[in-house]
Amino acid sequence: MIELYGGLDFLELVSPVNYVETNSPPTCLFYSGTDPLVPLSQGAIMANRLTENGVPNTFKEYVGLCHSLNPLEIEDSWSIYKSYVRDYFTN
Repeated sequence: MIELYGGLDFLELVSPVNYVETNSPPTCLFYSGTDPLVPLSQGAIMANRLTENGVPNTFKEYVGLCHSLNPLEIEDSWSIYKSYVRDYFTN
């Protein structure tokens, strides 16, 4: 499966976790423990890297979802997102 995406070297090259710096923007991470496309562990790794670099971040797990949100999770994630825009991206 990894070869389908260009091999491990390519995936490591394009992984955003390898480009986190102290000046990276505040980041919201929304994940599901049952997502077949993006493992929850990838979100935890990214959240840790952001924290290590002093970048404000929120890591939110939505239990029982696949690679989509239902209306309650949409409302919750939108609330978090609006707070981030208000707190970090407006004057």
